[in-house]
Amino acid sequence: MNSSSNNNNEKGVEVRTHDIPVADAMTEFMKEGWAPSPLTGITAHPSIPYTKLRRDKLSKQYVGKRLIFPSGSLKVRSNDLGFKYY
Repeated sequence: MNSSSNNNNEKGVEVRTHDIPVADAMTEFMKEGWAPSPLTGITAHPSIPYTKLRRDKLSKQYVGKRLIFPSGSLKVRSNDLGFKYY
């Protein structure tokens, strides 16, 4: 099984305390049997390297703090009140 020691797995990826180990056999099974994709010519968006740099820079400015960014307007739930999405 993939296990966590010092919050890192064998690939060096951080495993948070709420993550549970996943059996290697399950990981390999999930990689198999997928139908071929009809999508062709898919490439990464050019902004991806810049968004990672911005995220890293912001993380260094606010070490140990949780940042919350509103991502929309109020949504009506149950036809009676607005619900904040954040």
